Amino acid sequence: MKNLFLLHFILLSFTLAGQDYFQQKADYNINVTLDDENHTLQGNIYIDYFNNSPNDLEFIWFHIWPNAYKDNTTALAKQKLEDGSTSLYYADEQERGYINNLDFKVENKKVHWDYHPQHIDICKVYLNKPLRAGQSLKISTPFFVKIPDGKFSRLGHVEQSYMITQWYPKPAVYDKDGWHPMPYLDQGEFYSEFGSFDVSITLPSNYTVGATGDLQNYEEIKRLEKLAQITDTISKFSDDMSFPNSNTDTKTLRYIQSNIHDFGWFADKRYHVLRGEVELPKSKEKVTLWTMFTNNEADLWKNSIEYMHDAVYYYSLWNGDYPYKYCSAVDGTISSGGGMEYPNITVIGESGDAFLLEEVIMHEVGHNWFYGILGSNERDHPWLDEGLNSFHELRYMRLKYPEYNMLTNNLPKFIKDNLDLNDYTNKQMIGELMYFMNAWTGKDQPIELHSKEYSEMNYGGIVYSKTAIVFDYLMAYLGEDMIDRCMQAYYEKWKFKHPQPEDLRMVFEEVSGNDLSWFFDDMIKTTKQLDYSIISMRKESTDLLLRLENKGDIAGPVIISGVKNGKSINPTWIEGFHGNKTIQYVNGDYDHIRIDYNGVMPEINRNNNILRTKGVFRRIEPIKPQIIGSLYHPEKTQIFFYPRINYNIYNKHSFGLSIYNNFLTKGGFAYKLTPLFSNGTQNIAGEINLSFTKYSQEEKFESIKISLDAKRYSYDYDKEYTRIMPSVHIGLQKKSLRSKINNYFLASYVHLEKENETLGFINGRYTHANSRTFSPYTLHATIEKGEEYGKMQLILNLRKDLNQKKRLNIRTYLGYVSTTEKKYNLKMSAWNGSDDYMFSERVFSRKNSSNHNLPYQQQLINREGGLKHFTNDSLNSSHFLASTYIDYNLLKPIELYAELGTNGSKLAYGSGFSLSVNANGPGFYGGLQLYLPLITEEGIVDFNNYTNVLRFNIYLTLGTLNFG
Repeated sequence: MKNLFLLHFILLSFTLAGQDYFQQKADYNINVTLDDENHTLQGNIYIDYFNNSPNDLEFIWFHIWPNAYKDNTTALAKQKLEDGSTSLYYADEQERGYINNLDFKVENKKVHWDYHPQHIDICKVYLNKPLRAGQSLKISTPFFVKIPDGKFSRLGHVEQSYMITQWYPKPAVYDKDGWHPMPYLDQGEFYSEFGSFDVSITLPSNYTVGATGDLQNYEEIKRLEKLAQITDTISKFSDDMSFPNSNTDTKTLRYIQSNIHDFGWFADKRYHVLRGEVELPKSKEKVTLWTMFTNNEADLWKNSIEYMHDAVYYYSLWNGDYPYKYCSAVDGTISSGGGMEYPNITVIGESGDAFLLEEVIMHEVGHNWFYGILGSNERDHPWLDEGLNSFHELRYMRLKYPEYNMLTNNLPKFIKDNLDLNDYTNKQMIGELMYFMNAWTGKDQPIELHSKEYSEMNYGGIVYSKTAIVFDYLMAYLGEDMIDRCMQAYYEKWKFKHPQPEDLRMVFEEVSGNDLSWFFDDMIKTTKQLDYSIISMRKESTDLLLRLENKGDIAGPVIISGVKNGKSINPTWIEGFHGNKTIQYVNGDYDHIRIDYNGVMPEINRNNNILRTKGVFRRIEPIKPQIIGSLYHPEKTQIFFYPRINYNIYNKHSFGLSIYNNFLTKGGFAYKLTPLFSNGTQNIAGEINLSFTKYSQEEKFESIKISLDAKRYSYDYDKEYTRIMPSVHIGLQKKSLRSKINNYFLASYVHLEKENETLGFINGRYTHANSRTFSPYTLHATIEKGEEYGKMQLILNLRKDLNQKKRLNIRTYLGYVSTTEKKYNLKMSAWNGSDDYMFSERVFSRKNSSNHNLPYQQQLINREGGLKHFTNDSLNSSHFLASTYIDYNLLKPIELYAELGTNGSKLAYGSGFSLSVNANGPGFYGGLQLYLPLITEEGIVDFNNYTNVLRFNIYLTLGTLNFG
């Protein structure tokens, strides 16, 4: 086996040598001083830059990424705003950061430089003479960094806790594809040249520092060891998080390291320290481990050396030995997620849970391999670091904690039991669910995609989760031993280099001896989906003949098992195929034949994977009633349900169940049946919803939903109605999944049967919505046609942001109606239940008056003119109506509003306050909104009769009980 591996190794070496591969080198010498009163860095940098390319260079692009925090024109500021964060946009000058005092010299001679035309965190340094192929030069510059607030991204400080990352001028990568200048981003990481670092950091002497590289100060090493001894003796940590005063004397710490491409350091005066070591599995060399943490989560960090030890050990075992002497993790506050990696060191955010802390530490330590040693272009191919690392994270957590599930670990047992969550693995909950939910709804994206193209959800769901589960599938097919050999060959060939996706594929195919085009071409590069089913089974004398069908788009391998008493027997891998295929399978005493017993295949539909050997309905699984919902289970025909309570003054309280087949949104047929018993009429009431939905990324339509909705309730005492509405809802395809713009069409017909009449209404609506961070808006254009009227309406809803806390909500309405029937006139005032002639809304009362103590008739439905006070009929219109409503969030629960409307001959206007009270919690959401007019077109409101003037809307969801 070792000889075979060596042969593959040699073949790969020749393959690599045959490529025109080259790699630049940058060796750094940096001296920097921290000013912890003004939160600044003052430094000098000296770079030996080696041109190993075949080309002469006339300039060098530099990243000066602290400028990403300088103003609102930067790519970082724009990306954060696009993702809904306004913190950097509204930051004051004290919170922002930048780099300046740059004075580039080459060979000690001043050179010209200027900023990138679009990005102030990139600059171009022009060489006085070309740097010839094979030659090197020395670049130097002083620099000054104002450290931004740590709430924005990776570089920053929280008071006197410092996270110093992406902080110095750094050459961009120049490779076979040319230069790679890139602005700093949150979503989208890095690509840097390998080299050596010699960094000296001067700061007050009572700071504890964790940094990239090998610490050269003997006295500081002894200080850290003494702190570790003290930490070992602490049985109960304090909750004091205050900063001690900085010492007036300073110290200079020197760190050196080779074969790295970045340098990060972290400083805090409050750190506890722990020390340990790990023996590497192959070389038996020992690596020193450090962890540094504050009192914040000290009780969780007390076992952090174990987490570091196991992470370094298993990544070394599976890939190749850790090549450095030290590995550290520090506790820090970062806005970019749970952790962030740098060579030899990682910073970890607040976790709240020991399992989660270990998972984040081991994931970030793992980036020493996937990002640090294997220096892929993370911006262009994020899956090569985050995805491969998440695959190893999946292996690690499954090995150490096979029963652990991140989502359900802290849930009470009765919740897990009632929601049927005990059977699901951490991989299914964390890895598969995010991918499946997007794949089911046409929002999937390829694994091989530039980081800037991903939607915010898909950056986690695809780059991390989908990559992890598809490599887990590949490992199940090839075997753990083979996947380890592939990863080890990849590591040996490409450590301290810049591998591309095709390099990983070449290694895997040559080492495994398999054509993996189904994996690298389809699984990685497309959104094609995997889905096999068993069509039929026929017994022969010694074998079973199984007829399989590939219902998906990927001809990936499929694994078949016979199952007896819940145990897999004779698992057999079948090479992938398209269409149908008959295979021979070992005959036996099976309860059923099953595709993918262990759930290793990322199939989008597992409910067609089982065929029973006996019985009439061999393809239908046993029915499993399930309260509320759960994940879809291949061994169960799940029927979900929850208790339902409705109320109106005619039916009074109606009790029943909502019964449905889809809990997580997906395409295909869906039903929801809600039979209710009305306490008021002593009859059956309720609703039926049937639909078929198709999602697509390939068509012009993002989604098409055909549905039939029916309901039966009372609209007066002893008067019932039946409402049936077929409809078609079409969502147009977006330009990209990051786009904030959505367009929808809805066409429906309402058939309404009342006691003495039957009515029909045709409806059409077009919606254009832009959910941008600033000034989001929605535009609705609607048409209605009944036997006695026709309507056309335009409604614009706009939020105008004034500053970080204050905003205006604006609603503008324009409507036209042609009718002689008064009840179809355009209403100036917002509707109540009596105005809802199609019975579209859920209301308490459908009359203008009420005998109840509560003024149900003053319930507000924001339709047509939408004014929040009652207007007389003379302000309604049988032709034209226009109105505008504006509210301003005066205080947190109170908004000041003003409104104006006209029917072409008369004006309506008003002003007042609205009061919103919301209560939210786990399984609970409710609220009451009151509109309190102060002045209207009729003058100041009569406060003696105020209960007849106010309008309200009420809603309540308690678990799955709906009121309102």
